[in-house]
Amino acid sequence: MHQSHALTGRLFGYVQELAESYKNHSALQQYGQVARDQWIRAVAAALPATATVLDVGAGETPYRDDFSHCQYKTQDFAQYDSASDPSAQNPWKYGDIDYVCDLTDIPVPDGSFDVVICTEVLEHVPEPIRAIAELSRILADGGRLYLSAPMRSAVHQAPHHYYGGFTPYFYQEFLPRYGFTLDSIVAPGGLFKGFQEECFRVGDACLTMRKDKRDDVLNHIINFVFYVLFPHIFTKLDERHKHDAFAAGWQVEATKQTRPSS
Repeated sequence: MHQSHALTGRLFGYVQELAESYKNHSALQQYGQVARDQWIRAVAAALPATATVLDVGAGETPYRDDFSHCQYKTQDFAQYDSASDPSAQNPWKYGDIDYVCDLTDIPVPDGSFDVVICTEVLEHVPEPIRAIAELSRILADGGRLYLSAPMRSAVHQAPHHYYGGFTPYFYQEFLPRYGFTLDSIVAPGGLFKGFQEECFRVGDACLTMRKDKRDDVLNHIINFVFYVLFPHIFTKLDERHKHDAFAAGWQVEATKQTRPSS
């Protein structure tokens, strides 16, 4: 009897976990975006009102409100048109951009900013190493760089997608070359989180192909497996066994070194 109650308790607990996973399935599937938003918002919250901040490749400016207490500026080349992009899943609308220009030639003096954030941008820049040199130029001595880019991703923002991704060794090689001390490189997820993210895309594609059979039993199975079971199982596996070699991308923090006095 005791064993039966224990088994029932475990099953009930697991069902509760599945139900919680279902409520949070969008966040689990989009773990990279969720982790990135939490990271940048924590950065913003820690900054004083005197901080000068440039959001590079700001696009739709999702972090504007988070930096509203700072002197916040934005940059983007502002040439992407989602209406002409066959890979686009949602319409794209730029926010207010202060500097409409190439990332490698931002029209501000040297050392203009205390903080630069550059999230999911480098893959869209034809010359990413020149971009890093420019980020170094516009940062003040001791300034902080918060940089992220995918290590693997589907084609997006076509045709302005030039690189499949950047490994940790890219940052380790090129950030110090341009005057940065590399403070941290963190992967928000490894192999298993990446797998469930791709499974979500497979499930989405399957349901799209079967959109005329919404109440079909197979559709319900696809929904359960790809939107409930896989996010739950593989998120837990990733927390226990994180294989960073298969990370979808990296969050990088670096400090601009003080220029030697002449």
